[in-house]
Amino acid sequence: MLKLSIVTVTRSRPQLLARAIASLTAQYSQDFEWIVVNDGEDLATKKIICDADICFPYTYLGMAHPYRGFALAYGRNRGLTIATGDVVTYLDDDNIFKPNFVAQTLALFENNPQVSYSMPIQQRRRDVVRDGAIVSSGKEFFSPTLDCTIEQLIRHEQLIDSNGFAHRNNRDLSLMWNPDLKIYVDYDFLLKCINQWDRSRFRINPVILVDYVQTNQGIIGSSNYRQWAEELEWIISHEQSYPCLNAMDIQTLDRLKNEYLCRHQKINNIKAFALLNESDK
Repeated sequence: MLKLSIVTVTRSRPQLLARAIASLTAQYSQDFEWIVVNDGEDLATKKIICDADICFPYTYLGMAHPYRGFALAYGRNRGLTIATGDVVTYLDDDNIFKPNFVAQTLALFENNPQVSYSMPIQQRRRDVVRDGAIVSSGKEFFSPTLDCTIEQLIRHEQLIDSNGFAHRNNRDLSLMWNPDLKIYVDYDFLLKCINQWDRSRFRINPVILVDYVQTNQGIIGSSNYRQWAEELEWIISHEQSYPCLNAMDIQTLDRLKNEYLCRHQKINNIKAFALLNESDK
């Protein structure tokens, strides 16, 4: 029987974290451990965790906020160093798992020993928040699609996201998150999984398992196309680190980088999130 490790990195958002904890408490299967990393060691966050009626094994880690590099990546790496599960997955503090997430994720890996990493279908929407209140919500959509391929994720034809992304536990820590990236940190990790295991060992979990709400206050929501282009350029310039990418993949990334630069120049530094939400209307 496999066990799941769920890693959450949180920073000064205790009320949102309480929703994430509730979604773990509601899991049909309790064959998991929760590793929560308190970035910045916020006292209100620690209190929410300590006061919660948590009925599953968990480990609390305080972490001083790093002032260089992406704290989320550092925190996830802290979680990986102590994860004891056969499979590892990730839940951000502002998202929730469906009640069948643990059961369905473990079933996929138990029934398919050839699968080493997987992404579930997410129920997604984009909200605009001001002063802590939602002022507008985008249309709900589901991503990725059932027929999504690893090639589509590599070439940005479908969305890759770490919430619910699961992989077998590499206890030698050869698989780690990159603190040099923010916008493309999930994409970088996908490429590392492909390097580790091969494209053929990826699988879409064909069940809606994650409620994902993206807002204008998050990493993507507060970014602009210039930043997207810069991080893609970083990946392209380090292509020797990604032997899984072929020449066509690199050409696709380079075209996308140039497209982002053109968008940035045309729209006078407007946040990319604003244009993403326009597409919902």
